[in-house]
Amino acid sequence: MGHHVDGGDGAPGPATPQQLAKRVGPPVLGSVVFLALFIWIVGVSMHTPKPHDAPFGLVGDRAAVQPLEQQLEGAGSAFDVKVYPTAEAAREAVIDQDVLGAFVPGTDKAELMVATGIGQTPKMFYTGFFNEMAHQQGFELVTNDVAPVPQGDLLGLVAFFVFASLTVASVLCQVLFSFLARGVPFRVWFGAAVAFGLLAGTTVCLFADPVLGALDGHFLQITTLTCLYGFVIVASMAAFQALLGLPGIPLGALTLLPFGIGTSGGTVHPDFLPNFYRQISPYMASSAEVGGLRGIAYMDGSGVGRSFLVLGIWAVVALLLVGLGGMLKARRAGGAASADPSGRKNGRVAAPSAV
Repeated sequence: MGHHVDGGDGAPGPATPQQLAKRVGPPVLGSVVFLALFIWIVGVSMHTPKPHDAPFGLVGDRAAVQPLEQQLEGAGSAFDVKVYPTAEAAREAVIDQDVLGAFVPGTDKAELMVATGIGQTPKMFYTGFFNEMAHQQGFELVTNDVAPVPQGDLLGLVAFFVFASLTVASVLCQVLFSFLARGVPFRVWFGAAVAFGLLAGTTVCLFADPVLGALDGHFLQITTLTCLYGFVIVASMAAFQALLGLPGIPLGALTLLPFGIGTSGGTVHPDFLPNFYRQISPYMASSAEVGGLRGIAYMDGSGVGRSFLVLGIWAVVALLLVGLGGMLKARRAGGAASADPSGRKNGRVAAPSAV
């Protein structure tokens, strides 16, 4: 393929190596920088996960279990101990995600309650910790998974892959929309974003539930959450673009993809994340999506209300920012048209657009 530039007399001439380098260099270097940031952001979140004041249940009379409570709380900052009078109360607390696990002490035999429905990280840490304790103190440890994952999702990662695939598709949708449908009115963009959310969310849930059998049951509730999430990501990308223009594409993608993955809790539970990621995780749309899917599918619906609330707030804020960006763009266009009356068409200035 030939590459030509204007030779100065109107006739195209061959592009020099320097001119070609200026054209192809920025996308190559920009992509490498994006890749490096992506790996760094995600890698930091997943590097050596460990609990930070993670809520953990201890069963028994407070006076009787006080020495064990002090022992657990003395294990660095891993445990934030909550005492429950009965094993059933502790079990309900685990399912409600008030605690990530619970321990029922005993002289010869003790029980450890875990829930793989919230992810594998807490189970791996607690089983390792209490198996070591059992070995040192000479008692038998029985592990009870009170919220197991189904056969179709033995690793408990389907919710994460649903989130990740939908995030990539949603970011791509808005990027394509901004290039192929630039300048369309807000109502047209809004309708297209809603349509994408409905179609994409339903598609991914059809694969995750009826086809693969990984998120078995509660199809309507899971699909509603996922459709809302797809719309939220499209709207969030549009908000970045509306306010920042072209730089909003990489900045939005970095926020929603690597930061979304790092704070989602999909591979590392939020209470096991580094401090910064752990602090922002409860307010991220990614965490709301993954936590909501797991709550619906595995945890008897615990935490789902918060997931819908977080996604609803993201949707409202994103739409407000898209509208604000559209108004600022229209104002700038109106100012330019006032300065150059020849730029006006039919005596009117273009209406605000979303992209």
